[in-house]
Amino acid sequence: MSRHRVLIDLVPIRPGKGGSGSGIWTHAQHLVRELDKLDDPDVAVHCLVNPDQLPFFQGLQRVTLHRFPDLGGSTLLRLLWIHVALPVLCLVHRARALHKLATETPFLLPVRRVTTVHDFYNEFMHEREGLPLGLAGRYFSWISRVCFAKSRAVITVSAAIRDEAKQRFPASKAEVIAIHNGVDLPKALEPAPAGDRPFTILYVAKFMPYKGQKRAVDAFELLLNEHPELRGKARLVMHGFNNDHTYFHALQERIQLGVLQGAVEIRPYGQAKTVADIYRGADLFLFLTRYEGFGLPVVEAQAMDIPVVCTDIPVLREVGGDGAAYVDREAPAEVARELHALITRPDRRAALIAAGRANRTRFGWDRMAVETMAVYRRACA
Repeated sequence: MSRHRVLIDLVPIRPGKGGSGSGIWTHAQHLVRELDKLDDPDVAVHCLVNPDQLPFFQGLQRVTLHRFPDLGGSTLLRLLWIHVALPVLCLVHRARALHKLATETPFLLPVRRVTTVHDFYNEFMHEREGLPLGLAGRYFSWISRVCFAKSRAVITVSAAIRDEAKQRFPASKAEVIAIHNGVDLPKALEPAPAGDRPFTILYVAKFMPYKGQKRAVDAFELLLNEHPELRGKARLVMHGFNNDHTYFHALQERIQLGVLQGAVEIRPYGQAKTVADIYRGADLFLFLTRYEGFGLPVVEAQAMDIPVVCTDIPVLREVGGDGAAYVDREAPAEVARELHALITRPDRRAALIAAGRANRTRFGWDRMAVETMAVYRRACA
């Protein structure tokens, strides 16, 4: 008896380009590589890729790759690919199911659907940040409804997003299951050389208002004003893609004023940088985001024995576990107090590091692949 074929569509994803080229791409490449290690008797995985992605999938043994031209960021080509080409390719390759790694699923599809939902970013930006929907926003709102109406299974990357999905689409008949992302778990970084270097607070996130860099700057400025003895002995380093130019330039101007001048550094996000390169030299990780689908940087920091201070929201509680200190991002005085406690109390830092070390073992890309393969089997049955 032949195995059921599951197609995974990666063609619209552009590695290293931000947005669907960052978190979704990280998820995609790990999923495919880990699925390749599984010899499942019932499911054969075929993956549709573009030329830029091929170098990331050298040496695969079980997953079959099918190369297609890069869509080049063209909206028209992407729409034609998703709503015209994919249904045809599912027939050509005799697929039993199609796995889309984002909510943009074909309107009509002759096979079963599995869809991964990373977050409800479009809805969040409209409902909570006041961003007008526009034509693109209305399209993605519509396609999300299609996704939940027509998918056999919906995978969410956290229980928080699963719960949000069930609230948004209570009539959906899809199996909605939370499967945590894995995390790259390099060895803990070597301790920074002792000396007169400043205590470094690291902030890793794309530059957008909801990600909270401005809140971090507010709290850090308050910390330096209330504790002048830390001036020159503590610094804030912000690392990320520039996704909002107005916000980014406002931050650049802000950090040139008063006590912040010379105490805050903004670093670009080079594609060649490894996770270790980004986190190396950090004594503390700060993350005051307002909304996340998973919150990967929290566990990345824990993986490298860096204590974490982050927003007290359900998804970060879920992911960070006992290995983080949780604060109200709207209360700069509270954030500043927590930063001061961790800067001045090595015992508190050590306790958070130990708790983070225990927490990070809950996440693995191999585990994610095994659980995803189980979803394929159920969807194809």
